[in-house]
Amino acid sequence: MDKTGRNDPCHCGSGKKYKKCCIFKDAKKKNANRNSAAAANDELAYAMEEEQFDSLEQMQEFANLFINKRNISALEEFHGLSPDQMHQFLYHPFESPELVTFNENFIGDIESPMLSIFLSVADAIGENELKATAKGNLPAKLCKQIALEQADYLHSLYSRVGSIHKQDDFMELCMVMHIADIAGLIKKSKGKFRLTQKCQKLLARKRQAQLYLELFKSFAIQYNWAYNDLYDELYIIQQSFLFTLYLLHKYGSEYKHNSFYADSFKNAYPMAIHEIEQTPYSEPEEDLRRGYTVRCIDRFAHFAGLIEVKATENRKQRVFEGFELKTTTLFDNIINFKI
Repeated sequence: MDKTGRNDPCHCGSGKKYKKCCIFKDAKKKNANRNSAAAANDELAYAMEEEQFDSLEQMQEFANLFINKRNISALEEFHGLSPDQMHQFLYHPFESPELVTFNENFIGDIESPMLSIFLSVADAIGENELKATAKGNLPAKLCKQIALEQADYLHSLYSRVGSIHKQDDFMELCMVMHIADIAGLIKKSKGKFRLTQKCQKLLARKRQAQLYLELFKSFAIQYNWAYNDLYDELYIIQQSFLFTLYLLHKYGSEYKHNSFYADSFKNAYPMAIHEIEQTPYSEPEEDLRRGYTVRCIDRFAHFAGLIEVKATENRKQRVFEGFELKTTTLFDNIINFKI
């Protein structure tokens, strides 16, 4: 198809000149696979071509107003969020009460594999201490017991409860111990595990929601999601966790295929593909989708108890391509978006 000139009739059939109709929308589509700064510069250039300026100061004022307006305008690739709101999501996820709050005053049972595993460990430690193994891990008997308690969750993934004999065999338990340490809830010294005073107070007050959010925040911000998997670092997957929660808030009331969320992430952060090293075995775009699904959907949202999943294909391949998901009641009780 021939390129539409700026003064030609718009291709959409509106009867308007192209420059007065779809030129900005087409520019956004053209820049879909470029970074947002480059896209903004192109849109600004288009806008400035239609203006006449008497001074550099007048040109700068126009540019500032244009960029400010763009930054507060909802973008399709952000599913209705503005660049300013996305910035808050990325850099101030727990300090943006005008966008989202987390309800630490919720009273009720919290069904979350992450919290459930933690409470089992905390119960085993008790008010005293729990002796670690020679390698500094939890006793094998306790690991097997917790694995049996989490059989339904582990089965929904691809783990075999019977193959868990020690802590190193139980990835989810290792994650919880690390997260609890980061959150300042469990400490190990002189070969023994103990609950911190902060943890003991929360348990004594039966503040499950507050305890959950202590783990949740450390998991979201400080725990390294890329640890012990085979994908590229791709920190943007973790940094954008609140965008994923926003998508779940917006679309998660009904089951949707995991590919919807993976594609939405890819479209919002297209430059992430360029961070992936090309290999003969897979395409960067597919690695991006899989890395996102494993880390953000399975190991974060599912493990935190914010979504429920159901397999639609071979269960062992579910992590990659065969499952649907929707939000749980915990999501609605704990996370409150205001947009």
